[in-house]
Parts: sequence; structure tokens; C-alpha cells
Amino acid sequence: MRQNLNICTKGRISVITEQDGLKHIEAPAVIVSPPGVKRVAFAHEDSVWMTLHATEETDLDKIEEIFIAKNYDEVEFLEEHKKPLLGEK
Repeated sequence: MRQNLNICTKGRISVITEQDGLKHIEAPAVIVSPPGVKRVAFAHEDSVWMTLHATEETDLDKIEEIFIAKNYDEVEFLEEHKKPLLGEK
């Protein structure tokens, strides 16, 4: 797997990852993520976020299975960061 390129072109977003915990991002921003990173985001206003994944796979179903979590249970670190992500105490 290769690094991923993340681009925020509009808005303010809070992002949680296993490696970095909670970060607040404001457009314009470009972020390089390591391969396999899991990410959950909360948009505080209308926002545009793009992630470019490098893959040689061409089957869309397989690509989605590789890169998209099916539910929040697959994101183990979410519970500990959920309140700060939503601005709660």
C-alpha cells in the first residue's frame, strides 16, 4: 500500500486517526497519510474533503472493501475521541 493524499478545499473539519488523535483542519490544507490509516471526520460547516488512494485494483467493489469501513465498530479508537470530536465535554 502507498501513502494517501488528503485535500481539504473548503470548510473546517475535525479528524481523528489512530496515529495522531484529534486534529482540527481548516481549508486550504493538504495532508499526507500513511498507508492503512483509519480516519473519522466531523465537518463543522459545509466542507469539501478529498482523499486520493493509490491502488492498482480496478474492481470498484474490491476498492470499497479495501478503503471504506462498513460501520463504526471497525474504527476501534473512535469511542475515546467521540465527545471532543463533537465539541462535547
